[in-house]
Amino acid sequence: MLSMTCSCKGEFWVRDRLAGNSTPCPSCGLSLDVPPFETVRADMTPATCSCGEIFWSSAWQPGKLSRCPICGDVVGPSESAGETTVILPPQSMHTPGPALKAQGGPAQPIHAREQPDARGTAGQTTAASTTETPPADKPEERGRRLASAGAAVLLLAAGVLLGSRWAGPLENDDPGSPPVAPREGGEGRREVDAWPPPSPIDQGPQAPLKILVPAYFFPAASGLDDWKRLLTSARRVPIVAVVNPASGPGELPNRDYADIVRGGTATAGLTMIGYVNTAFATRPRPEIEADIDRWVRFYPEIQGIFLDAQSSEGQNEDFYADLSDYVRRSIDGAIVVTNPGTACAEGYFESGAADIAIVFENSHGFDEFELPLWRFRYPPGRFAAVPYAVKTAEAMEDAIRQAGEKGIGYLFVTDGVMPNPWRSLPPYWAELVDAVEAVNAGPPREGL
Repeated sequence: MLSMTCSCKGEFWVRDRLAGNSTPCPSCGLSLDVPPFETVRADMTPATCSCGEIFWSSAWQPGKLSRCPICGDVVGPSESAGETTVILPPQSMHTPGPALKAQGGPAQPIHAREQPDARGTAGQTTAASTTETPPADKPEERGRRLASAGAAVLLLAAGVLLGSRWAGPLENDDPGSPPVAPREGGEGRREVDAWPPPSPIDQGPQAPLKILVPAYFFPAASGLDDWKRLLTSARRVPIVAVVNPASGPGELPNRDYADIVRGGTATAGLTMIGYVNTAFATRPRPEIEADIDRWVRFYPEIQGIFLDAQSSEGQNEDFYADLSDYVRRSIDGAIVVTNPGTACAEGYFESGAADIAIVFENSHGFDEFELPLWRFRYPPGRFAAVPYAVKTAEAMEDAIRQAGEKGIGYLFVTDGVMPNPWRSLPPYWAELVDAVEAVNAGPPREGL
């Protein structure tokens, strides 16, 4: 995607295929010339997918493959000599909360550079936004959008139900047989004996849309206020909150986090899971398991684990399946959420490596994002999206509507920006909860 700015001050994104052509401004209609891509990013090379999509990817790792951002297919090296079509790893959610001192109090962030904080937290810079806020919506216009979102989610749920009943596996002649053979070795592995494989989140009645919050704010001062708002909102909409004291559980337990985990797990509608970084399968497995052990030891009420920076390629499926098995042996009824940040290989769902996977994490492009066709084999509750840098409540409500259309059952939308979009709840948090609650209630019935 290429960023464009019009003379009317409108800012928008255009698809890579329009590089070197013209496109109208969506705000005023003025025809604008899109610059050639090579003048914008000289380190990128073109790739063409079988679906017809033209996209650009980095050539920083020669010989690697690329994944089409539209259909999810893997594309090989380009025909140009010396060029490859490679996509950089997706921007992970490895943007930690503050590190903890040995005494348990908040300290400086563990990364060398300071993390901006829109609220001006002591010791951190304050991020400024230059985006103008549009006029507030009229109540009737907002109501129409929420009703449309509710209808989209209900239609999606019906489609998934029919698809699972009649479509059957897309690549398996016998719908009754497991899609893959159980892996050999290891203890406590969960065999795939159903289609789709069983998952704790599939049990019982399900709301069409839930909220998955990367709650990377320390439970003190303004951060504690956000935690209180989150706990209160869970009484209205289902919420999964990712707890992140120090890019993981830290070296020592912290009393503030212990209180918030205990209070969160006692709140109906709220599920608390602990952050663990996997570094795209490059971090040694014993280190990851040690973090999981610390979560259980420091915060025994924790209900699951968030495996951040998941590799999206199929060759690492066993690595994550083993980690998920370890989580489930360590925590009764654990929910395992992974974050490839993009559409990943289906094997992560087939093997049960992920109960929920974040398939979209970006500041733009959610309107064009589509999951591969195999997503119809699974309920929407297996997929999550976390678009950030969404500046207005109206744009947030559009994202909620689009999530229903795309088969995504978990969502979080924020106005936060890199390097840490998850430093606080967005200013439109109350409107987000209202919108999700309206979607789950369904479109209004006539006469009511």
